[in-house]
Amino acid sequence: MPGLEGAAAVLDPPARQHEENPGNHAFYHDLFAMFGEASDPDQFAAGPQNTHRHLTELLAAHPSLRERSADLVVVAHALPDSQPYGVTASHAGLLFGDDSHGFAVSEQGLAAPFTALRILSGFWCSGRTRRPVLLVLEQTTLPVRDPAVHGEHPLVDSGALLAFGGEGSLRLRGATDIHLEVAREELTVRLNAVVDQDPEGTLVVLGPSAAERCGTAIRGQHRHEVAPGTYATGVWVALADNWTSWQARYRRIVLCDLELATDQGCMAVLYGDPDASGG
Repeated sequence: MPGLEGAAAVLDPPARQHEENPGNHAFYHDLFAMFGEASDPDQFAAGPQNTHRHLTELLAAHPSLRERSADLVVVAHALPDSQPYGVTASHAGLLFGDDSHGFAVSEQGLAAPFTALRILSGFWCSGRTRRPVLLVLEQTTLPVRDPAVHGEHPLVDSGALLAFGGEGSLRLRGATDIHLEVAREELTVRLNAVVDQDPEGTLVVLGPSAAERCGTAIRGQHRHEVAPGTYATGVWVALADNWTSWQARYRRIVLCDLELATDQGCMAVLYGDPDASGG
């Protein structure tokens, strides 16, 4: 199964200059009018303007990824891109050698990157990829005010790039280690079952919502709780930032997050060095 060979993360990059685009405003005006709502050009202009394409360029420029090629690019996002035109997966393909296939997974909330990882695993098992890249992107420039984005804990622009291949030692074992949209109680049971198999060697990585709702019910002494400020990207940014040290210390890394609106969550297990100490 594929192993993680390289990664990059971006969290709250500098805002960019807003460039007026009448075509974008017309698109959003017509889109929201279909639902009896009005878009707000001033709200849009006040955003940080980090499009999915720009976030991808920041991630791909990471020193460890400059010589990386890809034959498959899967983009996952919960919030929409600020630019309604263009295909991020195709742009990423150009950055990684121009011989890749690519597509996006969206409209699933924070489950999107977990679904994307499951799809990536399927492509690997079928022999249709050997250099896949997973991009998890989140931008916050929106044409309306959204309480989930601009509320008590405002979200920041963020993203993670995970490059897989045959040489990485932090590996997926199969799609059965990725669980989607599981009720919170069952999710907690599944998490604890993984921890109980190897308490010393398991690290649980909890997104902001999972830390809030599940944290006290999860056993095990090794955990990383992602701070508020991200929605679907949190655990993936944490993984991209820490994967080299984590794979040396833990035999299993469990990524988990919870959708507050539905009280359902997702989890994925990656397996590291079997000789890791867990300390």
